Amino acid sequence: MSSTSPQPNDGFIPFKTKASKKPHRRLEKAQADRAIPALKTGSIPNLKTLDPDSIKQLLSGPRVTVYCDGKIARSAAPKRALIAAIPRANAFFTVNPLAPAIHFAGVDRETGSEILRALERDLGRGEHSVALPFAKSFTHGVLLYQAALALGLTASADPVRRYLYATVSKRLLEYTELDTALLRIGPEDGVFGHIANVLAHRRYKKMIPDPEDFAVYLDGWSVLKERMAGIDRVNSAVRKERRKEFFRRQGKGEKAGEKKAQKTVVVGRRC
Repeated sequence: MSSTSPQPNDGFIPFKTKASKKPHRRLEKAQADRAIPALKTGSIPNLKTLDPDSIKQLLSGPRVTVYCDGKIARSAAPKRALIAAIPRANAFFTVNPLAPAIHFAGVDRETGSEILRALERDLGRGEHSVALPFAKSFTHGVLLYQAALALGLTASADPVRRYLYATVSKRLLEYTELDTALLRIGPEDGVFGHIANVLAHRRYKKMIPDPEDFAVYLDGWSVLKERMAGIDRVNSAVRKERRKEFFRRQGKGEKAGEKKAQKTVVVGRRC
């Protein structure tokens, strides 16, 4: 079949439309006006490749307002530092180089302000990465973790993630702590999965002091309830298979093993 469309040269032909030209014109104008010094297409400042003095210079230049959850978190944040250190800001200002403000949805205002102060502190020292503030509590840790992910600071979120994992494993969370975690952390996240696993284990081992209240609580969080039910099914199948394997090694049949298990339950009831 013949075609009148241009054939690709070396596998690719760039087509420029009005939509694709607009961001480039904005970028060129911003560079000409020195609104975004050191920002060039394909050459965004990378903290890992800059020397300490160059990193410190990122704090100079134009300022922008940062909004978190619709509220001002920083009224005069260094634009170049945001572009270099925060992936979401990098992507936004590449497309909107003249924007006087940036909005981060899903980031608590106080927590966002803390992270921005930490960013300016670390870049002022010439650091090649941004260290999140230390989590003061489990709830604070959840807010820090969610904010870091929303900003694209995945590597910086690792210490907070480990703290959340350790806290969930160490003790039973309060309902208010659970509420914050379930509201702020998506079910696809590993922290959510760890919470569901630990709670399912504690429930099976009868380590939850108020099982009836907990059952009522789960009715209000269907996603957590379903995840825990799925974990229970998997663990039940694993325990059953291990029991079968044990009796196979003992030279006894599966039915004998089941009868012995039933007998053990009956004796336990009599006690």
